[in-house]
Amino acid sequence: MKYLIIQHVDYESPGVILDWLREGGHEYRILRPDVEVFPPPEEFHRLIVMGGPMGANDDDRYSWLGREKEFIRDFLNSGGKVLGICLGAQLIAGVLGAEVHGGVCDEFGWKDVKLTSDALHSRYFHDFPESFPAFHWHSDAFDIPEGALNPASTDECPNQVIETERALGLQFHLEMTPRMVEEAIGITGRDAGPIPDGSVFERMRGLMFKILERL
Repeated sequence: MKYLIIQHVDYESPGVILDWLREGGHEYRILRPDVEVFPPPEEFHRLIVMGGPMGANDDDRYSWLGREKEFIRDFLNSGGKVLGICLGAQLIAGVLGAEVHGGVCDEFGWKDVKLTSDALHSRYFHDFPESFPAFHWHSDAFDIPEGALNPASTDECPNQVIETERALGLQFHLEMTPRMVEEAIGITGRDAGPIPDGSVFERMRGLMFKILERL
């Protein structure tokens, strides 16, 4: 399969997603929307949209953001599937007609994500553990689009997932490596709590791989 990855900033990279792509022998291209032209959506089978410090409603500050939303919409309409993480999930929410709210739900650091009743009907989360660790790094929040599932939540920010037939948005991060977490702490200067041992990162990696296999 051919994957297109939209990466907005250097420090929010695909992380372990690249390991999965390489191990599976998939073709992929990483695109920077601020300096590159979007290709025809039909050239790729799957689209992965990473996070970034910009907001999903910041079209007036980032001239390319409107074009990215249109590309996501065209990709879905062409029959492809889209995975969005953090900002990527918020962009999916907007494309699907839901509201994205700036600065209403600040989460940074390690928090457990808990399954909701929607997980019973989820393509991705039906056999996930009832609670699992993830790294969080956002202050914006999205509403759930009409007809979509929200299979997972946290106490502070109930809307953590958007799931439709062709789109999956994750507010939390399973793709991050220890180095990426250290970079996030250095960039923000915030306390994320103690960095877990390697078994937690291995668990996150396994869950991320499971999602990618089902995409």
